[in-house]
Amino acid sequence: MRTWDAIVSDQEVLTAEMRVKVDGEEPIPPEPPDGDVIHVSGDLALAIKNAPAGAILDLGGQTFTCAALKIDKTLTMRNGDVLAATNVSDILELRGTDITLEDLTLRGNGTTKRGISNQAINTVLRRVEVRNICREGQETQAMAMWDSPGPLLAEDCYFEGGSIGFLAGGSAPTVPNTIATGLKFVRCKFLRPIEWRSKSYACKNAFELKCARNVEVIDCELGFVWAQGQSGYCIQFTPSQYGGSPETTVENVVFRNCTIHDAGGGVNALGYSQHDEPDRVTQRGGNYRFEGCTFNLHKSYEGQAAVVTCAHAPHDVSVVDCDVTSNGDAFLRFSDKEPVDHFVYEGGRVNVPGTYGVFSPLGNRGANWQQIAPGGTISGVTFVNAHSTFKSNFPQNTYETAPVTMSLALDDTVRDRLEDAAIAAKQTLADYIARKLSA
Repeated sequence: MRTWDAIVSDQEVLTAEMRVKVDGEEPIPPEPPDGDVIHVSGDLALAIKNAPAGAILDLGGQTFTCAALKIDKTLTMRNGDVLAATNVSDILELRGTDITLEDLTLRGNGTTKRGISNQAINTVLRRVEVRNICREGQETQAMAMWDSPGPLLAEDCYFEGGSIGFLAGGSAPTVPNTIATGLKFVRCKFLRPIEWRSKSYACKNAFELKCARNVEVIDCELGFVWAQGQSGYCIQFTPSQYGGSPETTVENVVFRNCTIHDAGGGVNALGYSQHDEPDRVTQRGGNYRFEGCTFNLHKSYEGQAAVVTCAHAPHDVSVVDCDVTSNGDAFLRFSDKEPVDHFVYEGGRVNVPGTYGVFSPLGNRGANWQQIAPGGTISGVTFVNAHSTFKSNFPQNTYETAPVTMSLALDDTVRDRLEDAAIAAKQTLADYIARKLSA
């Protein structure tokens, strides 16, 4: 009698029923799927509505043009493109619990306010692209959440919003004491086309937290931010509440190994709300940490090109082992006289700390540093072309001197005229040599 192994070798795969006949064993039931897989065709909104909780909606690589879609139950949607119809507020609204989006592209059409409105509990996004979210004269966001307690995991995603790439907070939650908690972004991009700079899309930032706690941003890219709707900072930590939410805060945020580039400023870090009204008071925000990041900032984006600007007394702000290229007047700015407790800037390299190095109403270049940042330190950093006063106030660093170079930026008209002049001069010289040779 042939053995079971021989049969497997010959036929490669046997059904459970065949195995019973050969060996007399009870069949082993197959592993249950994670959920019912529904292959969508036709009306996507109807498919979402009719799908049982826990199902997997597979779009089969198709493209669907839709008005606003809503998922309000445990569901996975994957593998397809969704194009927004005209004047859609939210391409996709998420509510409920345990929603997963995978291998999706959500695309606006120039009249779209928001890509994803995430108000769900426990949301997972993998390889999701949110593109072309923009609308003339109005704030838009690629993704926003204000009614979700979290958590959120986004891996290998792309967020493209005319005003904001990602926003947590920005509206009063319907459930009191709701703070988005446990947000994690890994290998994501928060960008916008540079061509949008000529549009009236109210560019604000790439990433903003108005109410959030325990946020990790790892190996991400953020950039192309200019002063328009705000002052050109790529990242904003701005505790803000809109009445009835005094628990609002932004705290425990870490950016690790991220690239921040093509922006008028790096980080605008607030402690308390910038709004003075009694009913808009927030908790004190802080514990903001940037570790192993790269900043490439430029005043041509209409900002001050500072790595970090602090205001309204944030606490525990740390920049560790970061490399900075900037042409700002100060790599650190403190906008008011309120102290920033436990400020740490250590390690890394700053190509030019600027004329002031540290700018504050209490003093520049490190004057009155212990009033600006009680207990704060700037140490172990390599600075290039720092001012002598800055050097004396912060001796625990390495200082280098590099030759100052000048660059001449030419517009197209000037460049064309210079090229025409060079061509004419070259022709004149050629004519002169020809005459001399023929004489």
